[in-house]
Amino acid sequence: MAGNVTTASLGSSVLPGRARRRRRFEPFTLSLLLMLVGPGPAAAAAEWISRLQPPAEAYFWLAGEPVVLRLPPDLPEGTLDRLALELNGAPVAASLERQGETTALRLQAPPEPGSHELRLVEALEGGGRSEHGRWRIEVREAAALAGRGQDAAASRMTGLLDEPREDRAVEVVTGDGSATLKDERWEAGVESKGSEEYQMQLRFRDGEIASEAKLGRQNLGAQGLVVEDAARPGASLSLETGDSRARVTGFALTEEAQLRGNPAARTEGPDRRVQGSHLAVRPIEALKDNVEVSGTYARGEVRDGAASETTESGDAWSLATDTRWLDERLRLRGEVARSRHDPDGGAGAQAPVAGEAYAGQVGVTVLKDRSVADAPLNWDLGLEAERLGRGFASLANPDAEANRQTTAVTSRLTWDDYALEAKAGQRIDNVEALAALPVEQTRDLELSGRYAPTSGPGEAPLPVWLGRPTVGLSFGVEDSRQESSPEGDGVPSASRRVDSTLSLGSDYGAWGWDLSQSLGSASDQAGGERVTYGTGLGARVALGRRLELAPSARWSQEQARSSEATVEENWEVGLKAEVILLPDTLSSSVDYAYGYDWDTAGTAVTQALGGELLWHFLEAEKERPAMALSLAGSVEDRWDLGVADDRIRDYQVFLNLKVSLPDGR
Repeated sequence: MAGNVTTASLGSSVLPGRARRRRRFEPFTLSLLLMLVGPGPAAAAAEWISRLQPPAEAYFWLAGEPVVLRLPPDLPEGTLDRLALELNGAPVAASLERQGETTALRLQAPPEPGSHELRLVEALEGGGRSEHGRWRIEVREAAALAGRGQDAAASRMTGLLDEPREDRAVEVVTGDGSATLKDERWEAGVESKGSEEYQMQLRFRDGEIASEAKLGRQNLGAQGLVVEDAARPGASLSLETGDSRARVTGFALTEEAQLRGNPAARTEGPDRRVQGSHLAVRPIEALKDNVEVSGTYARGEVRDGAASETTESGDAWSLATDTRWLDERLRLRGEVARSRHDPDGGAGAQAPVAGEAYAGQVGVTVLKDRSVADAPLNWDLGLEAERLGRGFASLANPDAEANRQTTAVTSRLTWDDYALEAKAGQRIDNVEALAALPVEQTRDLELSGRYAPTSGPGEAPLPVWLGRPTVGLSFGVEDSRQESSPEGDGVPSASRRVDSTLSLGSDYGAWGWDLSQSLGSASDQAGGERVTYGTGLGARVALGRRLELAPSARWSQEQARSSEATVEENWEVGLKAEVILLPDTLSSSVDYAYGYDWDTAGTAVTQALGGELLWHFLEAEKERPAMALSLAGSVEDRWDLGVADDRIRDYQVFLNLKVSLPDGR
């Protein structure tokens, strides 16, 4: 209940009580657990670790889902005053929550969709910092019709609907799991995250040098102008000094052509191959926590899979500096890159093209734990700018579009139970105004606010009827404008889109509810305008200790404002049930959804059924982890009303092994 929950800002003097022992199993993957129990912090700090509370959806968080760390009991006195959370290298606001005897650390603003790195660090007396946990987390938009409770690979099957019927009979076998063996000097393991990332790893430490080799689909961690932030199949080898002041990585990656949205179906087409290296150093001993300099080089080629001929080639390099000052309240990052791109792979028909690119980032913590009305106030500002010249092209970053400039300003403000975020951005295509291309300019503004009241130390508890409420409001507007080129190509145009969403919800322990209402509009210079409405309703209720039900319903409609005629309408209803068949041993969940989509071209119906059976077959002991086996699957049917022989069925089955180390490890 809300009345039993107390909160404080990170860095307050609220100390945790002795935590109760956790349930004997929580669904961590082994790879995450190994991060948690890896080498301890520096000797100057007490050796303890925090634990990341697993998300509802196996290994990824849904957008808006809270990210929570569980702190161990009996922390040394004063530790909480020295803790700080970092998301992607930048400090983020967090709050301490105490519910009964359990203490947790919660991000005040859930991360945006994408891949993030989360770190928990402690400032040491006399300077320096100690790390008490590092995690790679993935946040995704709300699951689609059959997505909730299913593996991420389920959404990839929908890409087959765009292909001819004869290409749809494809099986996808994938899953999520890991296994590791390690000793004092070496560690070997395999890891799989659905179809997104899978790899074999070998780590070895000899004195002051640590090495790591990876084979499989992987993310290099060297993202920037030259290398994109995406996982690719290949191999990499890294060497790192014991003090983490220098790390060098060599890599050879490939990206073979595939059916859109289906990683299991191969087609004859061009293959992209990239080789290169990445070096990151902290050159100054006295500023090793403040200054990092990195360089990246990549060379690649695109080959025709059928003819085995090079059709495109090039190389690119970049230099970057990332600095943090004023107790990490100021972050300055800059990067410069240059590329040489041969559009025909050296055939001589087209001359190679050179290009430059620049990127900069400024982050400022204007206010940090400033006490206002006995509540901490935090305010962060950010500025990002990127400009890619007309000839810039990196085969290791194919999504980087040349001749483009982007700028964005962000603001994040948290105070007590309130959070407010704002972002304003601008993108210009054909920024160098080439004569044969139109100039396109897009401006956007995003605002979002959240209010989640809780009762802090010394405060009166919230009314029982209020539960633990959450209120959210978001607003966005996007303006696009295109001008014809100097040569008269392209038609001048302008458009605007506005979206707003109000969300409400509350949790009462045994049950909860949530409601959302959205309103949007889209217009263009010709006078056409469409309005969209949307409503979502969900609930959760526990019927005793063994059964929990979660019904949901969503509806949306799009109308032409001039005629008020409906041009598109869709709705869906769903029900999820979680059942404990044998306490602490066998549990299951079932998820059903039915959807109806109508537009002027026709009507489509979709229904999906998914489920999971979880068997806890090994109980944790002092020196032995708990283990559980999960069997999950889904089947989805889609058909168009009025069209004969148009039924499509997709099915998937997953087998996962889940491992959890006992408390105190």
